[in-house]
Amino acid sequence: MNVFILKADIDKDICLIKASKVELGLILNLHNNSTTMQPGIADADLFICDLDMFHTYNSLIDILNKNKHHISKRVNNGAILLCFAGKNHFNQAYIWLNEIGADLNPEDSSANDIIFNTEDVFVNELKKEADNFHHTVIFNNAPYGLFRSVGQNKSGNHVAAYGKVGKGHAFILPQHKDKTKFVKNFIDNIIPKLEITFDLDDGSKEPIPEEITKLLVEGQTIIQEKINKQKETIKNETETLVNLEENYNELEQWKELLWQTGTPLENIVKRFFETFGGLQLEKKDIDLVGNYENKELFIEVKGNKGCIDHKSDFRQIMQRKVYDAKDPQNTVALLIGNPYRLNPLEKRPPDGDSHLFAHTSIPIAEKNNIGLIWTKELYDIVNDFSKNPKIDKKRIIDEIMNCSGIYKYNPKLKEKQ
Repeated sequence: MNVFILKADIDKDICLIKASKVELGLILNLHNNSTTMQPGIADADLFICDLDMFHTYNSLIDILNKNKHHISKRVNNGAILLCFAGKNHFNQAYIWLNEIGADLNPEDSSANDIIFNTEDVFVNELKKEADNFHHTVIFNNAPYGLFRSVGQNKSGNHVAAYGKVGKGHAFILPQHKDKTKFVKNFIDNIIPKLEITFDLDDGSKEPIPEEITKLLVEGQTIIQEKINKQKETIKNETETLVNLEENYNELEQWKELLWQTGTPLENIVKRFFETFGGLQLEKKDIDLVGNYENKELFIEVKGNKGCIDHKSDFRQIMQRKVYDAKDPQNTVALLIGNPYRLNPLEKRPPDGDSHLFAHTSIPIAEKNNIGLIWTKELYDIVNDFSKNPKIDKKRIIDEIMNCSGIYKYNPKLKEKQ
């Protein structure tokens, strides 16, 4: 068995003793941020990949995408891919898996409770390890075609997938607390249950003797000291880079205010009010509900390719305010809209006669104290806060909560008095 480690933090001397050849496939040069692919990818029998390690370096993803056809061809001809799912770095970390038919639509989301419940011959081995798995991503597409779901979380989200790809097999599993231990178990107990075309046990039957393990070839001591020093440098630089990228990605998400719709738009609006108003909002039958200064709060969130219309969009928030509220006179109702969401910003609305919100809705909203808020106003507030953290967030939230009709952000509210 030839093993090709695309990128995975495992101890190969412990878990790959049955292999006749082990190659560290993707090699990153930290100093010039370049990546090389080692030769041997076309002859590998087992590919191992931890996508959490791709979260940090774009160059790893780039070269993996360039070589995905080699992996696909080899898996189709009998190899096995074992992939530990990780964060979807810049929406790129999973694209290469489309080459083997794994169209998963990943979304970052973490939890520990995972249920393996299928008829597959290997499922009992996964069940034994269920408590040691945790997912950092969910798959919004139910695996289909060559792939099927083999693991779900308590919400029914798909978090593990298996595919019979040609003569080969592909596993996309959650993260494991001890990947070295799991890889050894995978080789010893799962692969033998599969139809394979290669010789699994062609390496040493025994682990390296302890005496030989401790033996150092001349020059290894000096190199090991350099390795340890370099690892420490990489660890520190990686932590810095990960923190920077996490901060970057947090800001990147605010752009969803300008183009998203449905649940993603609801989530980013919810995040806005949690960040700037400290409000605790829940998603219920309508989009968001909560309380604001002892008042019942209803927020409808709509993203349309056209204007936010009167008949369906505004009618819903009017229903909440007038009929569903416990006390309509003591209720805050907001319709937050992302109209013309795919138009260039300067063409929202597209011409002088158009409206962001239906013109028939505006006087009714004013009369009934319902706020009509364009998501671009929220985006402008986020940008102002990024430039000036001393912005008076409470005054802005107060103005939003007390608006009637069209809301327009007033930059004069930025500074605390």
